[in-house]
Amino acid sequence: MQAVLINRTDDIGHHGCTLVNRQLDALARNAGIEIVAKLPLHADWDALAPDRFDAVIVNGEGTLHSSNRGARRIAEIPAWAARRGVPAHLINSVYQNNNDTIAAQVARFATIAVRDTRSAAEMSRHGIDPRVVPDLSLTWQVEPAHLTGDKIIINGSVSKTARGRLYALSGRDRPYVPITSRPPRDKDAQRFYDAKRALAMIRPPGVKRAHLRNSIATFDEFVSCLRAHASGIVTGRFHMVTIALCLEIPVMAVPSNTHKIEALLEHLDMPGRLAEHPRDALRMLRSYTTAEIERIRALRREARTNADRLFQEIRSHQHDARAWSVA
Repeated sequence: MQAVLINRTDDIGHHGCTLVNRQLDALARNAGIEIVAKLPLHADWDALAPDRFDAVIVNGEGTLHSSNRGARRIAEIPAWAARRGVPAHLINSVYQNNNDTIAAQVARFATIAVRDTRSAAEMSRHGIDPRVVPDLSLTWQVEPAHLTGDKIIINGSVSKTARGRLYALSGRDRPYVPITSRPPRDKDAQRFYDAKRALAMIRPPGVKRAHLRNSIATFDEFVSCLRAHASGIVTGRFHMVTIALCLEIPVMAVPSNTHKIEALLEHLDMPGRLAEHPRDALRMLRSYTTAEIERIRALRREARTNADRLFQEIRSHQHDARAWSVA
């Protein structure tokens, strides 16, 4: 089976998105699905897609919310796929605060898999019955960190206000380490990134300077940094939370631009890992309990099992909801 992937995010320089796309590639390959083209969400799909393919897979990630431009674009995909004579499958998606028009368009996907039960509940109010498959980053099979580091890593947020408050916590023993860096393959973007980073050396101290000076070029280097130095993480980034969970590095989070972090921590029965203000998150940072570690590992097993089943179902295009394990 050959599939076109829409909403590729592995080329935007976000380490969490890099991990998601690695896992998506592996899960598809294991299911016998060949990804023959990866298309940006905001692109001319007809110009970039091959003449023949069997299905469209859409990596929803954090895009489908607030009836925004990205949400409207994803909602157009089922109709485009139908014109090409193939089914479209929406996976790994948040869903929040979208209008009735978008809901009606999204309902046309042949498969709908959201990352959390809050998103599923919102869809159900529009008559859509999605599957729940935890974020694909949680299928990452990695050994826990040994927690030999002595630094509390301060990470950013998509919110400018939260990002500034998080940066204000940083210092010698609490380095500010962003989850974003340069796109890994775009040479022009790399040159632009290098120039911006050089200019950062003469900027006055602040979050923009720290973001550019402290960014880490590749995902693997980013993980190595966390393994070597992190004793804990304070973040407003969803994928920083999932990476911390996979590595079993203690984490405290603040809310992001959707319910994604809250929903993940609810799924884990760990609501105490969320604080409204970064300073409270830092104060509340603590080691995992044995029960928390058990729940994290159970979630990762669930994520892998349900993701494998999802991709096998896309491969066979059979939809028996009774075969699903939905938490």
